[in-house]
Amino acid sequence: MLSICLLSFALLSCKDEFNIPETNSYVDGDSPEVTIISPSNNSIYTNDSIVPIHIEAKDNYFLGSFKLIIRNELTGLEDYNYETETGDSIFVYKGDFIIPSKDSTVYELFVSCNDAVGNNNYDLVSFTTK
Repeated sequence: MLSICLLSFALLSCKDEFNIPETNSYVDGDSPEVTIISPSNNSIYTNDSIVPIHIEAKDNYFLGSFKLIIRNELTGLEDYNYETETGDSIFVYKGDFIIPSKDSTVYELFVSCNDAVGNNNYDLVSFTTK
């Protein structure tokens, strides 16, 4: 009887040797949420002004990376590029974009965010300087 109990205990306590999956595992299939609060899409700013930038990114677990690009649509050149690793579940970016030219220009603000397992999401707005 003791042999049967020891054999049963040994078999039941070694579930990994038999490749039995754990029932409490979860695969993160949700992409992060990315919200551009400011500037609003198709907003217009006068030259010699500052464009306030406010962006929030959230994930149900952990964010991996955050990337912000402001590109001049006429030239295709990037006027601003910011990238960082976050490691938190919420990331807030606040800053100012100083308009670099007196010319009337359309800018594209692109934000991309990855979570810790590689799920990606992005948001995009355009704004004009006159």
